[in-house]
Amino acid sequence: MKKTLATLTSAVLLAACGGEDSGSTNTDTWNAGSQSLVYSYPAKGQTEIATPAPVILRFTSAVNSSSAQSHITLHEGNRNGTSLSYTLREIDNGRGLVLTPDTRLTPLSRYTVVVDGLPLVDGDTDSHVFSFTTRALEEGPRSQVLASSDFALSRLVPDGQALPVMDFSTLRLQFSQPLDPASVQYGNDSTDTLTLSGPGGELVEARVLVDGPYLTLDPTSDLTPGQNYTLTLASGLASTAGNALAADSYTLTPKDSRPREVMVQKVSDSANRALLSPLTGLPINEVPINATLLGDDNATQQGGDVHAELAFVPNYPEVTPFTVPRSTVLAGSSIDVNIGGEVPAGFSTGAVNVHFLSDASGYLLPNPYTQRADAPRQVRLFMDVAMSTEDPTANGGVTQDILHIELVGTALVVDGIMTIDAVSMVEPNILGLERGYGTLSFHMEAYRDQLNPPEQVADTTPPELQSWQPGGNGTLQKPDAPVILNFSEPLNSDTLDGNITLLENGSEIDSQWYQDGAAVVIKPDTPLQRDNDQMSFSYEVQLGTEITDLAGNLLVPPSLTPFKLTQIVQQRTNPFTGMLEPVEQRSPIVLATIPGFPCALDPATRDLANNDAGRCLGGFPGIDTGSAYDIKPEDDHIPVTQLSANRPIVVEFSRPIDPQSVVLGSSFIVEEINQSGATLASVDGDIRLEGQRLSFWPESPWQPGSLYRYTLGSNGDSMSAQAQCDGSESICDMNGFPLQTNVLGSVEIKPVTAPQAGALFPPEREYQVIKSAIASNGGGPAMVQYFRGGSSTEDVLQMLSNQPSYDSNANFVHDINEVVSDGPDFFAIPLYTDYQYPFEEPSAAGQPLDPEADQELDPNGVLPPPNSAKVLSRRFNGNTPLEQPVPVINGANVGCGYAEAVPYDPPFDFFVYGVPMECPEQKFTYLTGALAAEVTQEYVDGQGLKVKIWPGQIMSTGLKIRQRLLNVSNLIKAYSGAQLLRMRYEEDENGDRTQPITGWIHEVDGKPYLSATVDLYMEGLELKEALNFTDPTHNLLSYPITMNLSGEVKFLADGRMVIEQYNLEPVDLNIRVQINDGSYAGEILLTIPAHGNYLQYVSDPIK
Repeated sequence: MKKTLATLTSAVLLAACGGEDSGSTNTDTWNAGSQSLVYSYPAKGQTEIATPAPVILRFTSAVNSSSAQSHITLHEGNRNGTSLSYTLREIDNGRGLVLTPDTRLTPLSRYTVVVDGLPLVDGDTDSHVFSFTTRALEEGPRSQVLASSDFALSRLVPDGQALPVMDFSTLRLQFSQPLDPASVQYGNDSTDTLTLSGPGGELVEARVLVDGPYLTLDPTSDLTPGQNYTLTLASGLASTAGNALAADSYTLTPKDSRPREVMVQKVSDSANRALLSPLTGLPINEVPINATLLGDDNATQQGGDVHAELAFVPNYPEVTPFTVPRSTVLAGSSIDVNIGGEVPAGFSTGAVNVHFLSDASGYLLPNPYTQRADAPRQVRLFMDVAMSTEDPTANGGVTQDILHIELVGTALVVDGIMTIDAVSMVEPNILGLERGYGTLSFHMEAYRDQLNPPEQVADTTPPELQSWQPGGNGTLQKPDAPVILNFSEPLNSDTLDGNITLLENGSEIDSQWYQDGAAVVIKPDTPLQRDNDQMSFSYEVQLGTEITDLAGNLLVPPSLTPFKLTQIVQQRTNPFTGMLEPVEQRSPIVLATIPGFPCALDPATRDLANNDAGRCLGGFPGIDTGSAYDIKPEDDHIPVTQLSANRPIVVEFSRPIDPQSVVLGSSFIVEEINQSGATLASVDGDIRLEGQRLSFWPESPWQPGSLYRYTLGSNGDSMSAQAQCDGSESICDMNGFPLQTNVLGSVEIKPVTAPQAGALFPPEREYQVIKSAIASNGGGPAMVQYFRGGSSTEDVLQMLSNQPSYDSNANFVHDINEVVSDGPDFFAIPLYTDYQYPFEEPSAAGQPLDPEADQELDPNGVLPPPNSAKVLSRRFNGNTPLEQPVPVINGANVGCGYAEAVPYDPPFDFFVYGVPMECPEQKFTYLTGALAAEVTQEYVDGQGLKVKIWPGQIMSTGLKIRQRLLNVSNLIKAYSGAQLLRMRYEEDENGDRTQPITGWIHEVDGKPYLSATVDLYMEGLELKEALNFTDPTHNLLSYPITMNLSGEVKFLADGRMVIEQYNLEPVDLNIRVQINDGSYAGEILLTIPAHGNYLQYVSDPIK
């Protein structure tokens, strides 16, 4: 037996070196023959190349690098195409060159490399011309995601010709469009779409993996050599573009690999990065990850043993197949996670493991560039792997499947040991936000003693649940979000069927699941529901007892705590009728959009030629005459910004949108236009609607410099809720209310009236400024936004939403009962209806005491809950009787009234001051917002990693305010109504507001923080109705404030990012009111104390 093994090993060595013992091959031997190219990556004719890939060349002797670029050219298309510039790096003492294109390659494009008489140290090479083709993007413009308009099988590996089908083969199918995973049904029933059947028509038991355009079919047992098998693809197989595959079948006849030899090879580490790949010049067996979010200096060092099975070499001397079993695991070193490669995130990955999900398929092939007998053999190795990490937080962020990795390398025998060096590119998904990339420098070498190699170590460790979403964070779970379970290692998908159950109130509900890396993602068929006035909803995930990992180790099913979403209030009690009625209804609004700003624009203020999109409709038009109280500048105009070629349009709404109401070309329109606004062309593309978010990718990338507009349809009437929600007119929410586009309402400016008889104060204004609100469930004009196309960017876009929401029905009313009201000494005149709520929204009740609370303004104050702002009165009582005259509004308290009326000392007839009641939990407004932010690669010492924040808007619930009347014991019970905060663009070098807000991620006490100075406009949208005057003028419109915000950047155990933002200084609000004759009616002096505004933004689920 040992003699047989030794004979086989010798044959393998001969196969690896082309029939010569390359252990004796030295430089002189190389020099004896003609000089040539001996290796390239990409290989000649290779497809599916990642766009960040370099071109790697290796020669028989060292290159004369001074002349290399004049003899090596890289072209678009064929050799006559445009020549691309590149940066050259010399490796392995000049034997190799790495060409890095100065710009990334274009997806789905052909490139040609020409090596023309390159001078080497030992002579000139002969000429070589070879081409390769780049792969599609995972996400992007349709023309860069779909390789063809027809959905078809584009490649089968092995093909049975250049690469023989073996009895141990795994089948890898590549399609022209991404597969719809739900359409992939393996079996031999009439409803199944994928079948591998044996010679008798029986189904071959196999594992199926799907990711994008890639599908892997891995038989669980060897096929029978010489028998015909049929691979059938049915017409039910569909792409994510909605196209069906033309049914087809393929006959496969596997060849006999027996007797096989197991060659044990060592995947060793790089000895602290000292051992470099001769192909790339990079440390061997490192998996580097270059990404904006992580920086460009992250790598995990992989190691382990590979037990490769080779077909009987004498039967396959030219093309020698081999396989690496599915059970293979390569263990990797830990990576410290740094945001942007600079700011510590506060955790490390722990061990990074790579699990083979299927049997890898390899081939030793003749060298395609030279006929020299001593030239290295070419290696092609196809594998499907899953990444997982030891640390739960890191695992939640990066665990994933990566299918159809194609390694291209060389096989040489060095000192009697077969050594394989190979290269590939991987593009892992980082936090679900960007595609990183890394060049794999794979290196493995056979153990010298193949008669007594290390035995394969059995995996006996059972899998464990590391983290899950929502876990203990049910209030951060949106109804349409998936439930995600992150395990310590990938599971055997065959054992998951029937062992995953999602329960609603104890009963199973329909859901689908898929596996990605060590994560199992559960997607309910319909959105989860919130507790409401009528019913309570509790959800639970149950796992069965038959789930195993890839090695067959049983999972001990964890007991997962049931979870609830944030409750939603739907009804209130009318105090006059005692009957239940619906709460105030509010149409959806746009909270954030990129590009543009979430408001309808005034077309009369537009100047597209100067990149001016105009002023928000209902914004302040400006007054430049009159008194100091009249003069106020015009609102900022919205700039026409650039949208990078690799960015979609993204719109975030306040409420989930009805998919039937969004139709491209009708209720949602995208056009290329000229500077006069005339349409040049309609832009086709793909709409994706997920709950509250609409995304649009164009058919082709945005063209740099071209002018575009997109239109969000509404009903054309801000005072009406009537709308066509069938996609022909208005975008609507699930309740049928139209998109509210003119949130600011209207502003009327007119001269003041004649002074009123007996007026307490002389006129201080010459103009009335009357702000009128729109109907809460009204629509408005179409919202039109403008932008120009820009070049591609590597900045990472994050869409962040405020969670949890304490205004979960997004009606901008805090639907809660007033616990503390008014004392007996004051007569309160109500200007609003005090509804009662049998079921309430969350509030500040139960919040911890605020150690920084001002005991004079906020006695026993409490900390703000997430997404709220504490608003305090700075003046409970106004002018005293000695400070005549006394205005009508003479002091105020927020949230509740006054405990008692106290006479002045000395006393004045009927004149009293009020002792405010304590109601610390009722002094909050609750915020609804979203944010579009881009993490850049710009790091500045002393400031941090730059973040571009695109201005959006934040809606807040109204506040109940008691207004003192004169100095008597009467109060006005007023309700401020909904309020709006509009972020303002930053100033550019000319002082124009055209730039995104600049934020900085930086380190504070070892933790990452985000800080930004944000200028805003504050709007009292409905404040007019809270003032007991005819046509009052107030200054809470386009009221400029500045907030210096800062807060910690945290990561949940499931990998999601949470960003906290607090105001570092107090923000004072001086609301001044005049009546219609322009005379002073009083002030309401408020403050948001330092750390009283607490915003919490949460990133999207990773999967």
